[in-house]
Amino acid sequence: TRGRPEHPVLELPGIGFAKLEQFTNAGLNNIAEIPDEFSLNVRQKTVREAVRSGLPWQSEALGDQLATLESPVFFLDFETFNPAVPVYPNTRPYEAVPFQWSCHIDRGGGELEHQEFLAAGDGDPRRRLTERLLDCVEDRGSIVVYSSYEATSLRKLASEFPDLAHRIQPVIDRLWDLYRVVSNNYYHPDFHGSLSLKSVLPVMVPELGYDDLEISDGATASARFAEIEAAGIQGPERERVATALREYCGRDTLATVKILERLHSLV
Repeated sequence: TRGRPEHPVLELPGIGFAKLEQFTNAGLNNIAEIPDEFSLNVRQKTVREAVRSGLPWQSEALGDQLATLESPVFFLDFETFNPAVPVYPNTRPYEAVPFQWSCHIDRGGGELEHQEFLAAGDGDPRRRLTERLLDCVEDRGSIVVYSSYEATSLRKLASEFPDLAHRIQPVIDRLWDLYRVVSNNYYHPDFHGSLSLKSVLPVMVPELGYDDLEISDGATASARFAEIEAAGIQGPERERVATALREYCGRDTLATVKILERLHSLV
């Protein structure tokens, strides 16, 4: 990447090999220099204009999107691990198995509540995890997630526990995807083409990050829980890792709280 411009064309959303070849043949590598007559879709044009101006782009529909939230608002995040050799009955090689969730709750009074679940590493945690979650999210209010991952996980849990499916489906119906809201309504040049939580958070909420955490990414969280499940760590070390897992998952849901607050401040 030596000598690459600050905003190369590779940062354009949805760019494929054919479009990249067009840019290469035209000698274009800088988003800001893409001519107006060059064929781009609406989202790619939005990114180009944000890069040219150096200012974030915001859609007129953002306020309407935010108005669809229903109180109380729950902010949910799952962590999963996917062992090559299944460790629980009725699971497949590399199947993503949820072992943890974090949920921040905003009831509109200015104070956040927080609930969480972390498997003890003593057997299949999925039913306990599901039952605790169903109690946590109650029966009304929007459930904010970041991506479709939680919906996918909940559908799998409904399939695994048919007797809970009638309670899980209403939870899926209440999910409110903050990723989609950001991707459709806001873009900052400093996202550099990525709308992942780790890319969006430091731009929109620079005072909050992951650098102070022992575990700061999902892959590490998955690997560390796998060690707990395999009894690879014991005693004080086990407790230390469990604490680090709780802090990381809790930071993910707090991040969505703060990003949503930032979006509200823009409308």
